[in-house]
Amino acid sequence: MRWSYGLPVIMRAGRLAIGRQRQHNFDPLRAAVQCAHEIGVAIYPQVRMTGEQLPPNHLDYTGPGEFQR
Repeated sequence: MRWSYGLPVIMRAGRLAIGRQRQHNFDPLRAAVQCAHEIGVAIYPQVRMTGEQLPPNHLDYTGPGEFQR
């Protein structure tokens, strides 16, 4: 595999990771909850909407749209 930077490479790496998780029947949320419970920590999963630019451009960042607010 040829390494380069940018969104296509990041997206490909993410798709490969998801494929490996499915192949091995691995649920990352379940694993995180189990590990947290083992050490006595409460964990609060959330669904994060995408679209925000992180980190935001502080000078002219307009923020998420009305739907995301």
